[in-house]
Amino acid sequence: MATIDLSKTPIRTANEVIRGYGAIHQSIEIINPDAKHYIAVGLTNPIDVHIKGSAGYFCGGLSDGPAIRVDKNVSWGVGDNMLGGSINVGGNAGAIAGVALRGGDIVIAGNMGSRSGQVMKQGTLFCGGSSSFMAGYMMYGGRIIILGDSGEKVGENMAGGEIFVGGKIQSMGSDTRLTLPSEEDLSGISEFLEKYGFSFSGVFKKVVCAGKDLTYGKPEPGTKPIPYPEFSGPKSSYWNQKVQEDIRIKGSIGRYRVRGFGAARHIPHFNDIAFKARVSPEMIDPAVLDKVKLRTFIGDRHGGRALDLSMPVMIAPMSYGALSPEVKQALGIASSLSGISENTGEGGMYSVERAETRQLIAQCLSGRLGWNIHDMKRSDGIELYISQGAKPGLGGQLMAAKLTAEIAAIRGIPEGMDLRSPSRHPDVLGGDDLIMKIREFREAVGWRLPVSIKLGGGRTRDDVKIAYKDNLDFVELDGLQGGTGAASSEVLEYVGIPTISAIMEAMDGLAEINAQGQLPIVLMGGIQNGIDAAKAIALGATAVGLGTPMLVAAGCIGCMQCSSGNCPLGLTTQTPKLTQRFDVQKSALKMHHYLESIRWQLAAITYALGHDHVQELSRDDLVALTPEAAALTRLPYEPGYREQYGSTGTSRPDSPVRTETGTANYPKQSFELIRMMSESNYEDSDIQKNILARALEPRENPFPEDRAAHLDDLVFLSAALTRLVIDPYREDCSTQTCITRSIGIGPKKEDQPAIDLAKPFFITGFDDAPLPVQSALAKVLSQSGCGYIGWAPLKTASEEVLNYPWLQLLKPGDDPDATAAGLVYVINDTFEPVTASRMHPGQLLGLSVSAPAVSDALPFALKNQFDLLVLDQTLGIETPWVELDSPIDLTVMRNAVRGLQALGKEEEIALVNFGGLRSGTDVAKALAYNCLGSVFSVAMGIAMGGSIQDKQLVFAEELEESAMVDAGMNWIKGTAQETAIIARCTGKTNVHNLEPEDMRAITLSTAKALDIPLASGPDKRASF
Repeated sequence: MATIDLSKTPIRTANEVIRGYGAIHQSIEIINPDAKHYIAVGLTNPIDVHIKGSAGYFCGGLSDGPAIRVDKNVSWGVGDNMLGGSINVGGNAGAIAGVALRGGDIVIAGNMGSRSGQVMKQGTLFCGGSSSFMAGYMMYGGRIIILGDSGEKVGENMAGGEIFVGGKIQSMGSDTRLTLPSEEDLSGISEFLEKYGFSFSGVFKKVVCAGKDLTYGKPEPGTKPIPYPEFSGPKSSYWNQKVQEDIRIKGSIGRYRVRGFGAARHIPHFNDIAFKARVSPEMIDPAVLDKVKLRTFIGDRHGGRALDLSMPVMIAPMSYGALSPEVKQALGIASSLSGISENTGEGGMYSVERAETRQLIAQCLSGRLGWNIHDMKRSDGIELYISQGAKPGLGGQLMAAKLTAEIAAIRGIPEGMDLRSPSRHPDVLGGDDLIMKIREFREAVGWRLPVSIKLGGGRTRDDVKIAYKDNLDFVELDGLQGGTGAASSEVLEYVGIPTISAIMEAMDGLAEINAQGQLPIVLMGGIQNGIDAAKAIALGATAVGLGTPMLVAAGCIGCMQCSSGNCPLGLTTQTPKLTQRFDVQKSALKMHHYLESIRWQLAAITYALGHDHVQELSRDDLVALTPEAAALTRLPYEPGYREQYGSTGTSRPDSPVRTETGTANYPKQSFELIRMMSESNYEDSDIQKNILARALEPRENPFPEDRAAHLDDLVFLSAALTRLVIDPYREDCSTQTCITRSIGIGPKKEDQPAIDLAKPFFITGFDDAPLPVQSALAKVLSQSGCGYIGWAPLKTASEEVLNYPWLQLLKPGDDPDATAAGLVYVINDTFEPVTASRMHPGQLLGLSVSAPAVSDALPFALKNQFDLLVLDQTLGIETPWVELDSPIDLTVMRNAVRGLQALGKEEEIALVNFGGLRSGTDVAKALAYNCLGSVFSVAMGIAMGGSIQDKQLVFAEELEESAMVDAGMNWIKGTAQETAIIARCTGKTNVHNLEPEDMRAITLSTAKALDIPLASGPDKRASF
């Protein structure tokens, strides 16, 4: 037996020596371990390792085959991602013992810490003592045996596997149930105990998944993409077709919507930036590829073998599961032909793709799906997924229709479930933990591979500082325009910052710590061609990543069925009859041609700007074409350059709206251009010049100066490294709401007027609606825990008593009703003091005011101890369906908050906003802006079957009350989920913890109207 003394041998050297002995099957004893981290990680031979003492983090992690014995205790993550073999601990284990276990046995003689067995998939985790809270958290399979007590929330969100508890179960986790162990279960446990020398005389209780939360429930109805000009841009209607469709579908399915692709609305992007020097395609030297250096090395910052890219382009992470096996194979072929890298995405390594790809990065997601030491060792780089642009703050999603038996086996999870991965890594709770995890990965592969992380754009300025400090080799940074196979539609649109803002924040963050140029950034998210890539590199990126455009090059038509498994081209589906339509070789060549066209464009741009190396591109080569792009990037605003790069005579006339795509970020012109590139002869310079001329044309400014401030122009900053992502993933974020006058910190007084709501929602405007509609709404409110604001309580079609909070609208001089939970006096634009008194001590007093009246109304309301202000963003809450014929004035919220700040009484009165609210995301924005609740009107009417006619909402006589009740309940449930998931993405467990600092504006008008800083630019820290 060989001996290694860790008091004399560094752990890096020791692990190399252990692996060397393992190759010859030589047993090892380790003395003086002194709780050092990473002992015996990455072993792949069946050898005996005896650790004579205690071990630190990740002992025996990422291994397959060894038998490891630890005499005393172990710290966090013992045996993480172990595939086979055993680890026998003589003492206690820290948190997340057996995390992501894929096989073998982990035996802990003493107690084990919290979340042990998290996301485990196979094997046995044994605890001879008691476990701390959430044992088996989000486990997918395998077996946990606990002889002692289980701790709280055992099996929380488990999707599979079995937990046997011999002692007391302190509390059960969500979606779990107790069942009796079978004779086979007990026999297997008895054999296990005998094998490892334990005895037990008690009675086991068995915890399994109840199976109620494994799928989203009712699937979304099939829809066709709505042409983007219908819902985005200066000419789109506020209550447009897409808004109405979203409301009605939520009323049908009772949850937030899920779809694929990327953000569909206009967002400031590279199209709004131009090159300062004239780029004349006709003047480009046909031999330009010989005159410009494009080769790029990335990833050797800490001694690993760099990725060798023939140009600064990488294929973005896209998983086998999100994509069909044929597409993954084609991507591998294309990447090899073009000399760049591919990425496994989150679902594990597909062996066919590995065989086709010259350079493959293995991505590790929070659920450790498919993650194992063998795939790590056969990869060319390792990437730790933190978040992505399409769903920052969330884990991955894969709908049951795409989770086949083969994909489930690779990932190590049950098939037939709607997969929702954890929001964060179980062993990365902050920057210091990230260092530990990166070091473990390096140890497991002998420090020979680059290690990177993927970040969604959000709190990027500070996230990149942590990445630099934690010794990452590079960062893949994904902006809001990034695509995905499946995500919440609202998160796709409103969480994260634009790609051009993300790179600016990254550069600013590195500059603050004098680390410019020392941490390579691979920028992705909406980059479609070599022109976009050149602009990204000029702004500071080392390379770019391409995802969605690779699929477009292969034939994607943008039908946005990515999540459903019904992709007609066989790209984002696992259905054999559909995947058979995809020609691997033909499509791989198209993707290769597309990449080679990008190569030509990169070289041509670099050459035309007077450089001979692509990395010489800089900010000095760029100007901004729009005020937004100038403000976000701090580039000089030069709108005159639009004419320089205007129509070249090669573009087609504008297509009618009905023929446009369903996404403003990939309009028809983008699809046509990418297809031209994929079908072109990349060696024909004349063809490439023609393509370049088209690609240089700027788009029309989507945010003209006359565009009013809009709720759609606010986005949320996601949690990542700077602010922790909330775990678990599930959307059960608290929405409980108390509408009351604040007394500052601490509980409200017992006699203080207040109303409690299950969700921060009120409804208004139904006073004149038909009786069946009012009756249905009354039932919805009584069942959902929401309130009504109106001149009178809702009428009901029966004598049934329905309880819901009713706030009475009053004009000065009206008679108040003692049965109302609150009295709200309508003031509108001109403030005049009102004489108001409560009919009983528990009744709320409020005012409804618009922007001009706020400054005068606030002091009056505070002095007279009013409880709430309804901030009316319309022409008057007293007018039925006023939202349909009224501009939405967001400045009323700004004026209210400014007034309270000036008086030093920001928490002294409840703010409730009304006007233009269409979704739970709109509510989240209001809550973040210091409102306690929001008032819906038209949105609820549409959900219950109303239709817009001549700026009024009309209800058909044949609408049944029961159907309206179901639709109303479903819509409230889905809308509340939207609010909750937005809060989750920002790192909150309660929707009322949202704050202005969680938001950024993407247009100048909205930034000004709400005092919210831009997503990047000179005022990026103004409100911190």
